[in-house]
Amino acid sequence: SSKKPIWHKQNVGTSEEAINLGETTAPGWAFFVNRDTTNYIELKVATGGAIFAKLKAGEFHFGRLGSGAQAPFAIANTAACQLEYLIANT
Repeated sequence: SSKKPIWHKQNVGTSEEAINLGETTAPGWAFFVNRDTTNYIELKVATGGAIFAKLKAGEFHFGRLGSGAQAPFAIANTAACQLEYLIANT
């Protein structure tokens, strides 16, 4: 598996979308920041999956992605938001 981490900014809309993992093939530690000043973003373990974090405007989440969150998704409420993140391999 690739050992390259990804540091990326992604525009997240109001429809569920995959988080771009780049060349990261075994996501482990992750740091997410909601760069929006008004709306929140929900992070899900997979498409249609359980929500593992809700980031209000300006909030962040840091932790290890479990085996169920190897293809995480995000969705913004009300309007598109910018999600900045760093994801490293296990």
